[in-house]
Amino acid sequence: MKILALIPAAAVLGSWLCAICTAVGVAITTANKRALLQGQEQVIFDAVTDGTKHKKRVPVTLGVMSKCPDAEIFESVFDKTLADVDSLVDLRLTYIGQLNETMQPYGVECKHGPSECDGNVQQLCVAAHARTQKEWWNFIQCQNFQNLNKVGDVSLATQCAKVVGRDWVADFSDCYTGSEGRSLLQDSVKFAQAANITKSATLLVNDQLVCIRDGAWKDCPSGHAPEDFKRVIRDEFNRINQQ
Repeated sequence: MKILALIPAAAVLGSWLCAICTAVGVAITTANKRALLQGQEQVIFDAVTDGTKHKKRVPVTLGVMSKCPDAEIFESVFDKTLADVDSLVDLRLTYIGQLNETMQPYGVECKHGPSECDGNVQQLCVAAHARTQKEWWNFIQCQNFQNLNKVGDVSLATQCAKVVGRDWVADFSDCYTGSEGRSLLQDSVKFAQAANITKSATLLVNDQLVCIRDGAWKDCPSGHAPEDFKRVIRDEFNRINQQ
């Protein structure tokens, strides 16, 4: 009975999200709207029905650069993966760059220029202060959908924060403009270096290389389609949760 009672709430959330998208002028495809709605429904239903709630999640790392075309391609494929395995994974994005104290304000040099560092920090700050994993993931999908050239613009970050039901200034701006954002980016770059992630995009599942997108799909022995990634994640989830 609890599940049935929550279904109308999920529908209201879906309508609310779509209304926000229209208000800010962000064009989102039917598939993206469905993904956003599914993300909100997942939050509701997980609280009641998720049998994986007390099991270990699989650590999943995606090494990217926020303005990299290969990262955009990989993230669009992984979006279809995450729709079905969100409750099984502890997902993090780590950003590829070079530590360089002469490059201000972050002390990091980004391959696609300073605006990519801005985009990296925006995404890290949303991830750090998001209410759910899907919330920050949908923020990134919104940025990708607009145009990679706009990633890093505060105006786009503001729009995409509204799409996921947050206020950029109230919720994320202090992180983005302050020392927290700088630390998040530097720590992320250090993590990528320690994990030997040099190509955008690189997928690790429980610290094991699963696939790379670098001009083409490379080093993907299990395949590079959403169903392939789902299978790898589910297999690893079952393995680490064996009694």
